Amino acid sequence: MGCEPKCREVETLDEIEARTIERFDERLDSIDATDDQRSKIHALIRGTMPSIAELRKQTLPRQREIMAELKRPQPDRDKLSDLIGKNIDAGNAYMHELIDVMMKGHAVLTREQREQLAREASEPSEQFEGSWLLDRAVDLFLSRIDANPEQRKLVDKMKADLITRGRGLQKKADALRREAAQEFAKDKPDAKKIHATLDRGRDLTRTALYDLAGYYLLLASKLDPRQRQVLNAELVRFEPCPSKRPASTQTALSLPPRF
Repeated sequence: MGCEPKCREVETLDEIEARTIERFDERLDSIDATDDQRSKIHALIRGTMPSIAELRKQTLPRQREIMAELKRPQPDRDKLSDLIGKNIDAGNAYMHELIDVMMKGHAVLTREQREQLAREASEPSEQFEGSWLLDRAVDLFLSRIDANPEQRKLVDKMKADLITRGRGLQKKADALRREAAQEFAKDKPDAKKIHATLDRGRDLTRTALYDLAGYYLLLASKLDPRQRQVLNAELVRFEPCPSKRPASTQTALSLPPRF
């Protein structure tokens, strides 16, 4: 059936390069970038592919380790925290490299173009409210495990807490993006300030992922063995699929859609 859990497909480097260029082109369209500017920005993006390949080598195996640990009857919380933290740090290191690339792109754009990009990047995100699809997925899961009233009440409380926490983290993330964008728009941006802003964003990511792991472990602790099997089966949605493609072409990286 279409609702059966399936592993998460990873992208090839060619696919992620094309997707990243497409996203940047949307921004370049909004500032009427010239063909020469586009060509230079595209070259900078292509230059990040080796770093993405290296990031993948570090993070994909750990993602699979995280999923395996969560499925254990008694997950090791310290090991989970270590694995999650290492993946966050690896992603943050890559983002620092991306900032250096963006600083090279700074010289490609005019002051007016940079200011326009900063205004767009400073726009607040739509308020985090969850989603209809998420609600339906939760309802389906509760039905599949034949959840009792206490378990349903726990899940409802978790959803409410996640939305509240998500809104708070979203506001902080918007503020950090706005801060970085405004610095980038300057004629002589301070790269150290932008790097420091990024590190504060890493701390937000760490908080969000640790919270999600904590919610999962709390829910798992309230399920009987049969229900736990169903929950473990659902985890495959977050596990990178094994691939027959050459390892050098795989990536599970998701680049930020804004800025």
